[in-house]
Formats: sequence, C-alpha cells, structure tokens
Amino acid sequence: MAPYLPARTSAVVDRVVRALDAAASVERHLRDQRSLSLLASLADIRAQLERLTRDGFVAATGWSHLTDLERYLKALAVRLDRLPERPATDAAAMATMRRLEDEWRRYATASPMSPEVERVRWMLEELRVSLWAQSLGTAYPVSEKRVLRALDAISA
Repeated sequence: MAPYLPARTSAVVDRVVRALDAAASVERHLRDQRSLSLLASLADIRAQLERLTRDGFVAATGWSHLTDLERYLKALAVRLDRLPERPATDAAAMATMRRLEDEWRRYATASPMSPEVERVRWMLEELRVSLWAQSLGTAYPVSEKRVLRALDAISA
C-alpha cells in the first residue's frame, strides 16, 4: 500500500463530509421556502445542488475540486439567505448564468471530455460564487467576460 494512501483517504472523507453537511443545510433551507415569487430562483438553486451532489459526485468532482465543492454549496446557502431581500438582483444574475451555461452546453455536447470544456464548467461554478456570495471569495479571478473568452478559446 502506498504510504500516502491513509492520509489521502482521510482527507477525502473529511472534505466529502463537510460538503455533505453544507448540502444538507441548503436542502433544509430550501424546504423552508414557500414564496411562489421566488420559484424560478429556488428551482435554479435546487438544480445546482443536484448537479453538485448527484450520484457519483465525489468521482465527478475529483480530488482537486472537493474543497471548492464545499464553498460552492456554502454559496448556495448565502444566496438562499439573501434571496427574499434581492429577488430582482438574483433574477438578473440567474439570466447571466443561463446564457453562459447554455453556451457552455453547446461546447460540452461537441466535445464532452475536453479539458478546456471541463475547465469552463468549474469557471461557471466560480462565477456563481462571485455573483451570489462574493464574501466567500473565488479560487481565481472570474467574470462573464473571462468565461466568454475561455469559451471562444475552445472554438479557436
């Protein structure tokens, strides 16, 4: 057995447990929401939660993004907390994300396993943090323009 394996396994389990705790918190908060006027935003939050924690999420996320996963889930909680006070701001940010994610899906369909397409996938998650939970910080500078440039570079 490789000498680093027990420590790495423990670190993975720790990161997964923290991510699952954050996901459970978002799930509880979602169940408490009753406002029909927030339905579109709540559906978007639920879709992101399901995308991030679907069956096989640990392997799909990979070691390098497990710490980021917890931050993405915490960003969902921040978004939920602020949503009743800022529904118009949330809707505008959601429209931006839908445009970018639709564009990304075109590339993902054409070359699903491309490292460049995968990199933009994570950029989109970082952008969500930037739009809804700036206080958590992003792993690197990200913006709508940067995502569009990254998508343009794929097609070049």
